[in-house]
Amino acid sequence: MTATRILTMDDAIKVVVIDSLEQITTYVLEEQLDWFEDELNAVRKILKPGQTVLDIGANLGMYALSMARVVGQEGRVIAFEPASSTAALLQQSADLNGFSQIEVDARGVGIRSGTARLTLDLNPELNRIEDMTSDPEATDGIETIILTSLDDWAAEQGPCTGISLIKIDAEGQELNVIAGAQKLLHTHSPLILYEIKHGDIVNTELVDAFADLGYASYSLAPGPMLLMPWNPALLDGFTLNIFCCKADTAKQMEQEGLLAQHWSSQTPLQPAEHDKWTSRLVDLPYVMCLRQSWTVRNRERGSEPAERALALHAISRDARHPPSTRIQALAESVELLKELCSTYQGPIHLASLARCAREIGQRELACEALRSLIQAIPYMENVDFEQPFLAPCKRFDTLPPNDSMQGWLMAAAIEANEIASNYSSFFAQSNQRDLLQYALSLGFDSPPLQRRLGLINRRFPPSADAS
Repeated sequence: MTATRILTMDDAIKVVVIDSLEQITTYVLEEQLDWFEDELNAVRKILKPGQTVLDIGANLGMYALSMARVVGQEGRVIAFEPASSTAALLQQSADLNGFSQIEVDARGVGIRSGTARLTLDLNPELNRIEDMTSDPEATDGIETIILTSLDDWAAEQGPCTGISLIKIDAEGQELNVIAGAQKLLHTHSPLILYEIKHGDIVNTELVDAFADLGYASYSLAPGPMLLMPWNPALLDGFTLNIFCCKADTAKQMEQEGLLAQHWSSQTPLQPAEHDKWTSRLVDLPYVMCLRQSWTVRNRERGSEPAERALALHAISRDARHPPSTRIQALAESVELLKELCSTYQGPIHLASLARCAREIGQRELACEALRSLIQAIPYMENVDFEQPFLAPCKRFDTLPPNDSMQGWLMAAAIEANEIASNYSSFFAQSNQRDLLQYALSLGFDSPPLQRRLGLINRRFPPSADAS
């Protein structure tokens, strides 16, 4: 019998997991006290009590459990999970949290009802549904499962209230799920979160398949937590999931301040006086240390582009502005900071670029900026800190530099890079150990890095003769 344990997430949700650090979910929950996908936080923000949601490919319930917490006892979470052992663990988690609103449906979802073969991986996140005629690959096991289509499931339900959200993580079977849900997707107007990247393959066919049904796709800007129109030209290698919805749902979400249907930078924004660093950042510990030099530079009119970039970032974080304005502001800030960095006006702008790029979802750009910043920090002098900048890691907004601005910046940059460049240290493995130890030696408290280093040492114990 497989040993299990109970882990508690940041929001107090309890999750029954397999007791092994070779399990992705177990490792990630110990490391981050949450799941690693930004989209989960967006779902928590978007959903409302009493709503009905479908989770296709629920696995151990990272989404299903969080969604159940939001929709409450008056809502419904139908969690489709065909692997019998995984479904059993999910049911245990639902019972443990008292989430009677979760209904675990131990069927797979496909193009039609019937049977299929489920190939089981060591990590249940990687289980795959295959038709009965395919040749099974070498795996840890094979399970014959029952399939349903969403249209058949809907017919079983009879008349039901609207479905607010559907999450689809079907390990490459997403097109079949869509094909089997034509009636449901025409009848209802849910927001859909779907996996666009399977392994190394980006399945842009899904965008077209949803578009044919009237569903426009949106990506997430994780900083302001807003959905914005999907732009394939900005496809990021870290992107796993995107959203889509019909125009009526998009309009409603825009009115609620959750989504920008359109935005344009043809007319540059003009930040107000209260958006400048002198109003927005002045009380942060690191800014208080640099305020005098920033003020002198401002008086000499030598930092206007940097100040404008920070003011635009402030607009993006201000929920009093409509979503379109906030997204435009963040996009303009990124472009301005890219220009500042490309003209060699000092490496400190890399810190602001990394922060803004990560917040708009351009994670590769953020990592590139962070790597360059980490290389430059040992050679920086006081003059490099004379222009306004954002801490590369949001957590460091409230951490004082302790008389070592370079050490503070290095610790912030390493933490930001560690979190941005890897979904989890589960995938980076032991090659991050030395860098994490160095970052922690700088003297700035970092629970996220301490957890990562601790897990790496548990999973890959240092050799007895290591120095």
